[in-house]
Amino acid sequence: MSDFIHLASQATAIITPHLPAITAYVAGEAGKAAVGKGIDGAFDAAKSLWDAVSAKFAKHPKAEKAASDLTSDPTDLDYQSTFASKLAEVLAAEPDLVTELKHLLESPIVQRIVADDATVRDTQQIATSVAKSRQEIIAHSGAVVERVKQQVTDGRSNP
Repeated sequence: MSDFIHLASQATAIITPHLPAITAYVAGEAGKAAVGKGIDGAFDAAKSLWDAVSAKFAKHPKAEKAASDLTSDPTDLDYQSTFASKLAEVLAAEPDLVTELKHLLESPIVQRIVADDATVRDTQQIATSVAKSRQEIIAHSGAVVERVKQQVTDGRSNP
């Protein structure tokens, strides 16, 4: 069971910061989703995890409730803990989901900031990954990049 708990905790740590943008994207609110998505692969990774988990949660009402609660307030630590716990239970019952999540968690995350004759300032990107992550800043002629922070965390510590 501890492998399931660890896997569920990793997935939860990746999904949670992107959940408002994922919810907006699913609801068709493109503007809000674009703001949350940025131009990095972290959103795509989180959405892929969310999609995989959500599909299986449909067969598990208590897990579905935990997902609904987390969606209502992704910053609530109790909701995060309950979601991770219910995900671990679903993983124990759904071996194909274990395989899928392991594959998704091994995919590299790429974060990129590109400035073409523009100013990028006061920006923070955090990649939560147990896999390889790469962060880049590309500034072309005339671009200004100021106060940009990029960080990679394993999801077990606060950035």
